[in-house]
Amino acid sequence: MDSLRKSAPPPPSAAARVAAIFALYSLALAQPIYQLISQQPEILVARRTEPADLLALVGVLSLLVPGLLSVVDLVLGRLTGWRRTVHLVLLAPAFLALGLQVGGFLPLSDLVVVLVGLGLAGLGLALVGTRPTAQTYLTFLSPAALIVPALFLLHPPIQAVLLRRINTAALFPPQPLHAPIVMVLLDEFPTATLLDPQGQLDAERFPNLASFTREATWYRQATTPCDDTILVIPSLLTSRPPDPSRMPIALDHPKNLFTWLGGTYELRVSEYITLLGPQGQTVNIKEPFPERFGLLLSDMGIVYLHLVLPPNARARVLPPVNHAWKGFGRAENYVESRDKDFLRFIQAMEPPEGGRPPLYFLHILLPHYPFVHLPDGREYDHSGDPVCEGVEDGVWVDSWKATQGRQRHTIQAAFVDRLLGRMFARLKEVGLYDQALVVVTADHGASYRGGLPMRNAVPQNCGDLLFVPLFIKAPGQKQGGISDVEASLLDVLPTMAENLGTQVPWETEGRSLVGRSEEEGSDSKLLLAHINTDNPHFIRVDDWRGLFRALTARNPFRRPGLAGLYEIGPLDQLLGIQPQETPLCHGQRATLDWPGLLHDVCLDREFLPVQVSGRVTPIPPAPRPLAIALNGRVVASTFVEPGGSFSAILPPDALRSGRNTVELFVPEEGRLCRLPQAEERTYVLQEGTVRSDRGEVFSLEDNPLNSLLEELVQEDRRALLKGWLKVSEPGRLVLFARGRSLSSWEMPAGRSAFSYAVPGGTDELQELRLIFLGSDGSATEMQYLSRYRLDPTFKSLPLNRP
Repeated sequence: MDSLRKSAPPPPSAAARVAAIFALYSLALAQPIYQLISQQPEILVARRTEPADLLALVGVLSLLVPGLLSVVDLVLGRLTGWRRTVHLVLLAPAFLALGLQVGGFLPLSDLVVVLVGLGLAGLGLALVGTRPTAQTYLTFLSPAALIVPALFLLHPPIQAVLLRRINTAALFPPQPLHAPIVMVLLDEFPTATLLDPQGQLDAERFPNLASFTREATWYRQATTPCDDTILVIPSLLTSRPPDPSRMPIALDHPKNLFTWLGGTYELRVSEYITLLGPQGQTVNIKEPFPERFGLLLSDMGIVYLHLVLPPNARARVLPPVNHAWKGFGRAENYVESRDKDFLRFIQAMEPPEGGRPPLYFLHILLPHYPFVHLPDGREYDHSGDPVCEGVEDGVWVDSWKATQGRQRHTIQAAFVDRLLGRMFARLKEVGLYDQALVVVTADHGASYRGGLPMRNAVPQNCGDLLFVPLFIKAPGQKQGGISDVEASLLDVLPTMAENLGTQVPWETEGRSLVGRSEEEGSDSKLLLAHINTDNPHFIRVDDWRGLFRALTARNPFRRPGLAGLYEIGPLDQLLGIQPQETPLCHGQRATLDWPGLLHDVCLDREFLPVQVSGRVTPIPPAPRPLAIALNGRVVASTFVEPGGSFSAILPPDALRSGRNTVELFVPEEGRLCRLPQAEERTYVLQEGTVRSDRGEVFSLEDNPLNSLLEELVQEDRRALLKGWLKVSEPGRLVLFARGRSLSSWEMPAGRSAFSYAVPGGTDELQELRLIFLGSDGSATEMQYLSRYRLDPTFKSLPLNRP
């Protein structure tokens, strides 16, 4: 034993241990995050990252984390005497992270990746623990603690973010211009959405744009130069081709609409993912540093776990990071306040009071997914999923999901038309409309074809992304119309200049559309495919006019107008019928998601449960047509998909106040058969008892259930519940809202975890309670964290976010 002790190397010195921690965590923790940000610096621009935020992030990753670990190493090592053991325990997470990252580069299963990570981590710890040369090598790597953050901060795109506060408003001298300017840039809005089967603007579905076209010019065949917003917006505002080497900030695009007219106009600029407007002349709401930096840390933590964990594991346990620019770990999506942003922009429009004319600019993430709005502005979504339903890895899983995606997109686009109508009305109210130069356009389109990408351009879908709406009303213009001249977003800035009676003071790629004839132009166009690709490239589009004419051939709606939006599906010929005496379909049954939402409908609320979904068991061998009847009349049709699930959007006017009844029908042997539904029970909670619609009575016990509601996050249109319970006998977990059951789930004996996205607005989701009903007639309430309790004796859950 003494000989073994003598052969063991002495523990490393304090300086060596500190150097090893700083070196290893710089490479395992800080460097992957720095590299990702350096490769995609737009994430900093889109989230309005301030220089202080960036410096604080570097301080946390490169100084605070290894510094705190070093203090723990020194203090615990001295107190316990186990210097080597403490040191190795603190190095273990870094070695494991490095091992998992190495394993992730290999085409292996999750289990093998984890085993590779553990093996490499064990090897690293064994070498450091037994070989002094390994510890010395880590000491030699300690300069990485300074080199890694220095290279990150000196990277040109990061420098651009740090130095972007340069005021560029005075680059161009004032001009004698007086016409107000209003420019609205919509997002993910293909021209095909506006068209009826004859290729005209669907005036019933989009009445406000149709009215606007009577006084403005609709450039019906306008195109975008790129499929990526962060490149399109600078091109639109500079009239220069998209340049992937430049960031969407004023420092990289010093000659743009805002710097050109910043000395002439009072700028009111609301940008979503760019920073081309001069600092301080925006209407964006700036979050305070603690909230902003806390969100940045949280998001970078989630991004780091995506880099480290194996693919299947991160898909199961981590929120997606490709649906928004920030707030990955928050239940609410940061695009959910889009309508409020638009309304705030409208309210900021004021009557002219002399002085400099106003320039209003808005980039709004509408009708971009998630699709949650009905045409009148009410919300209906209850998926809880921030990614577009039916899209996996950016590709539509099948044609039916793509058709439903287009339906939901078009429904939301009708809501955008409503918002535009409010903007036009506001401009007229404040006396700006007649003399204003008004531009309404979009950055790019979207594709709704099964098996093809929704957002990134490929030759098979480029027409869907290429054509975008473009409406321009010149100052004083009274006569509108449709123009089929060749038009591009690159032509917008020169056209605005000519309508203002001036010229753009730099060389532009685009030309003014004023006076251009339809015979001018080329037979081909180039679309830069940039988003979601490691190899940006141009797609050549030949015969683009023929491609435009083909857009109307893929219209999935039977007729124009709002009513036609809900008339899709394999059994649309059954819409409106009242099935009578239909036989039961044997061998299958359906279960509706959240049936309680339809038991107490209030048509005056902001949330309307028009999305019906559920599952059919056993799973049919192939997609099966399904008709959905509401209150005795067929109002929608859909497919039961290969996994057994189904969903459909019901027409809002089919709902009635109070209780609504859903029936499901399938064609079978040339006739319509009713699909039996899983036994649906409703419960009422009152005076310490739970009563079912079958007369069952459950006594509410005082002892709490062996359980815990670990998380409750309430949003505008849903609440997210997460927790566990442990029971000795199977039973049913019932969710109550205002004393009535919203939904229930069968729970097996033993310990069960759950996670539910509960649909509903703030009116529906009040006084939430979770109660387990046992087979012995007992009712036991779950245990809640104290911060959820509104009243300790009643234990009703508040709607406030914890």
